[in-house]
Amino acid sequence: MSILETNEGMPRRGSENQELSSEAKEKQVEEMEKKLAARERAEKVGQEMKTTKKTMQNIMANIQQVLQAVRLIRQQLGLDTSSDDVPSVKRDQQTFEKLKQKLAGLMSQMTDLKLALKNEEITRLRQINSNMSEEELERQAEEAVRNIMSLIEN
Repeated sequence: MSILETNEGMPRRGSENQELSSEAKEKQVEEMEKKLAARERAEKVGQEMKTTKKTMQNIMANIQQVLQAVRLIRQQLGLDTSSDDVPSVKRDQQTFEKLKQKLAGLMSQMTDLKLALKNEEITRLRQINSNMSEEELERQAEEAVRNIMSLIEN
């Protein structure tokens, strides 16, 4: 191999290394963006779950108040108090059932998001320390997801 061949090969290797380095940085940025997007979705779903639960509590309290008021009025008028047939209560109960279904869907989404966050964290940890056991990867990833979820909930 001549000196010219060696010198020609050097810049090429340097540019290849630079390309690999920029690809690694791009991959890191993409992974970080995925993690942040999953975290944002988890925050949004968490907030929506809180709102839905609060609305459900308010509806249940409203149903109880309306039923109590209707019973009292019926009692005062000497009407049958055994029936809880009140149109607004039926609407509230229907709304409550829809919210229950929505909450179940949100909880399912949250479970999926937790799994996605955990997988992203395992990938990140594996890149940092390829010698880490699967059990340790799982444990640390689950701990990281718990920490993220506690931040979202508070």
